[in-house]
Amino acid sequence: MNETVLKGGLVFSMRGGAQPRVMDVFVANGKICSVGEDLDCGEARIIDCTGKIVLPGLIDAHCHIGLFG
Repeated sequence: MNETVLKGGLVFSMRGGAQPRVMDVFVANGKICSVGEDLDCGEARIIDCTGKIVLPGLIDAHCHIGLFG
């Protein structure tokens, strides 16, 4: 199984009104499985996200594709 833990990033959960918090995100096979503090990661690959922002999904900050004919 392809497992990764993003540790210590500022997580924006995108749930209405939820404030961002520093948490861990456990990802298996490309899907977010759990979010929390000090997750037990077993033998998963760990990525240190300290000082970084973690957002779920595809983020397209700026795009003109499909806007002009």
